[in-house]
Amino acid sequence: MPSSAEYYLQKIWENMGGGGEREVIALPATIRTGSTVVDLTNDSNYRGAYIITDITAVPGGGQTIQIFIDMYNPATGQYTVIAQSATITIVSVHKFIVCPGITDTDSEFTKVTQVALTKRWRIRILHSAGGNWNYSVGVNYV
Repeated sequence: MPSSAEYYLQKIWENMGGGGEREVIALPATIRTGSTVVDLTNDSNYRGAYIITDITAVPGGGQTIQIFIDMYNPATGQYTVIAQSATITIVSVHKFIVCPGITDTDSEFTKVTQVALTKRWRIRILHSAGGNWNYSVGVNYV
């Protein structure tokens, strides 16, 4: 049985939105012809996030995209890359984890980054050319 102080802190955490996952559709599935940036805010102080990009159609012709996860630096006002994919040319699913203490023992994820999620962060998808790519991005805060 937790002490009354531990119980009280747990209830505060739950009321702030902690203690469970929050799901966000960062980019719904649609055709995109140019680079995309999604600014996100971690308002509930979650420690991390799972980011899933599902690419369902590619233009071919040697065109590529690349996925970046960036954290915001309030001292400079700039973003810093903390995770990125290799260049992508095929229909595929790419999964990222940004969370302290997480490991990927079976290589199911594109990238595992063991840092806490900052308040401001973003997902960038860089297109090499203007072809039609169809993809979606979902985020599960943990």
